[in-house]
Amino acid sequence: MLFYKDLLGDDTDTAAAAEDAVRFVARTSAVFNAAQVDAAPDLAVSPPSPALTKPVPVFTAFVGATGARIIEGGTRACYLPATDTIHLPPHAAFHSAEGYAGTLAHELIHWTGAPHRLHRDLTGRFGSRAYAAEELVAELGAAFVLADLGLARSPHPDHAAYVAHWLPLLRADPRALATAASHASRAATYLADLQEAGGTIEVASSTLSGNSDDTGAIPFVKAAA
Repeated sequence: MLFYKDLLGDDTDTAAAAEDAVRFVARTSAVFNAAQVDAAPDLAVSPPSPALTKPVPVFTAFVGATGARIIEGGTRACYLPATDTIHLPPHAAFHSAEGYAGTLAHELIHWTGAPHRLHRDLTGRFGSRAYAAEELVAELGAAFVLADLGLARSPHPDHAAYVAHWLPLLRADPRALATAASHASRAATYLADLQEAGGTIEVASSTLSGNSDDTGAIPFVKAAA
């Protein structure tokens, strides 16, 4: 982190003296996320209101019906292709039910791209920008899913970082948005068609990188027919 400030001296009569009177100060500081520091003290954070983070039944039923394996625990939200699992922070870590739903819907769209599902490989179409394209697909797909369920879409926690990836892609390829929207629509439809399966959330007592042997399965509530 860089701190920069101008320091002006006293008023003077000559231009040369005035230039000499101008001073600058610049200071740098190294900063770290508390999660990166070993033995860092827990920071006092006010827990979100239970009323704001109460699960939305229609979304809970929709996700459960996909049959996706979702593990709650840790601080990261991601889909791991190697284990075909979605990892998500605990529900209480989100500030709103919409934020939880938006993040999980985003990861579910990634989940649909597995080889044994939609086999969504964007490297042939986008080359080195395939990652940015996949994230754009996930964001659009999440918006489609939540819109179909009548829910508001909250921006992804890393929305600014994703936009930074999208901009070069969209500038370089004017048709990228239409292509991503097509894949996103296909993924949202795929999830909507998986309403006969049942899924579980496993609550992990450790972080994503740690062991998760001590887990319990929490079944989703399925919507009534």
